[in-house]
Amino acid sequence: MEADKKFEDRFNESRPKNAPSGVSPYIVFGWLATLLSLLFVPILFGAIGVVLGYVVKKKEQKDVHGFIIMVASIGCTILGMIIGYAYGLTSL
Repeated sequence: MEADKKFEDRFNESRPKNAPSGVSPYIVFGWLATLLSLLFVPILFGAIGVVLGYVVKKKEQKDVHGFIIMVASIGCTILGMIIGYAYGLTSL
């Protein structure tokens, strides 16, 4: 039991107090907006995805990830508009 306690103490000491928890909420919401732009209001969610991708690129200093979110958001917005147009034509 005491060996486990010592291991936990050493583990907690080696980890910085304000270590990042991993994934930024900007990344999560950026990808969520990108996926939502395929089916629901592509212009709105696509714009939100681009803005969040820009925030990730500038604020989080994750240049590649932010750029990928921006490009994917633009692509999904265009694809979402095409899907909406095709669905609108079939419902006439």
